[in-house]
Amino acid sequence: MLALNHYELRWIDDYCRTATGSFLTIVQTTWHEYFSWTGRFFATFLTRIFLNSRPPNDFTVNLFDIANSAVFCAYIYFIFVFARGRRPSQFQDLPVLILILALAICSTDAPSLSIFWKTGAINYLWAVTGEVFVLTQFLESVDRGLEDSHSGLFKALFPLFCFLIATFSENISVTVSVVLPCLLGYATMSSRRRAPTYLGIAALAHLAGCIVLLIAPGNFARLGGSVREPKPYLVRLVGDLSHLASTLGLHGWLVVAIVCGILYQRRQRRKEEERPEFLRMATAISTALLSFLVMTAAPSVYGGRTAFATESFMICALAVLFSRRKISTGRDWLISSLCVCFALWPLAIKLDESIQLTQQRDAREELIARAKAAGGTEVVLPPFFIRGVGYDKTRVRRWNMVEIGDINVDWSNKCFADTYELSKSSRADIPK
Repeated sequence: MLALNHYELRWIDDYCRTATGSFLTIVQTTWHEYFSWTGRFFATFLTRIFLNSRPPNDFTVNLFDIANSAVFCAYIYFIFVFARGRRPSQFQDLPVLILILALAICSTDAPSLSIFWKTGAINYLWAVTGEVFVLTQFLESVDRGLEDSHSGLFKALFPLFCFLIATFSENISVTVSVVLPCLLGYATMSSRRRAPTYLGIAALAHLAGCIVLLIAPGNFARLGGSVREPKPYLVRLVGDLSHLASTLGLHGWLVVAIVCGILYQRRQRRKEEERPEFLRMATAISTALLSFLVMTAAPSVYGGRTAFATESFMICALAVLFSRRKISTGRDWLISSLCVCFALWPLAIKLDESIQLTQQRDAREELIARAKAAGGTEVVLPPFFIRGVGYDKTRVRRWNMVEIGDINVDWSNKCFADTYELSKSSRADIPK
């Protein structure tokens, strides 16, 4: 993961948030964007912090590569905790972790944009990871019968974490703000005990963060400038359903087919095993469904990275089902090995293409350096090319890249030019 993050280039929005300036300037810029562009103030703040170095000096970007790799590992880890109700501690847990990894890579619609793209990773991967962590804390409290077993420091910081994570992404923020009170209500009725105060405060803090995110003036300013006529709800719903149905693709369907085969075999011979984890399954399915419905409330059809939350909780549901089976036979390990292959194949392709693009990025920077040394302030850059594929294409559909265009007045071209301290930049026409 560290290598994949290291070779992932800056794309589009990344350039607009590169080299913002001092810490105070970043705070002021983030505050301004809250009123003019987006309510995701903390995610935007973190993005500017991690991109606050101008190429070729990539010190803060290297820190992001390390942090994003750690967050992805935490994403796998917390989905396991969500599914099993405990931390992975046995060798027998490895197949479940492998399954989660395979599903995360193969069954999400835009892993490159949701997991590796720097701006996208903070807004989606980090958001979902944080929200899964929040849900695991509430589920663990329900499992313990609402017993209070955390330290005072955790109880003080947890509500603050809930507030901040709720400001990252709209659909998952709204969804979890609804699910948390439901979990507390269920736990209170089932255990006939009062919920710990810090959990109630955390649920309220999460709701407050969600409200701060949704009411940001920048949301309405951006919406008014980008959407002319809202599509009818039914049209958006049909579009989102068809998009969701197409997200898994060939390899994702194979992984899901493997999981279904395991579950079918388990049903044939299960007699004395434990009862299903109904609460965790219900939480995963309801969260996935609700996040999808919230997504359809947007004024246009969304997909790709905005579907990452829904897809992640579908993975949680599959992990709950899979974790109920004891992994003991050679066939189980064979299936796990196949899952590894399905996960590693697109990652290997991604790494190869990212290395090619990094080499071409270095050549671009040499061209820019020569132009600036000659007193030039405008550059026309060659388009990216993948061996055996062509220009502006990748071998795996979902690992797409969004390049600067051939029109130098485009906003992405302007941000690219500002990053390299140029007056204008554009890309040469793609050869036919």
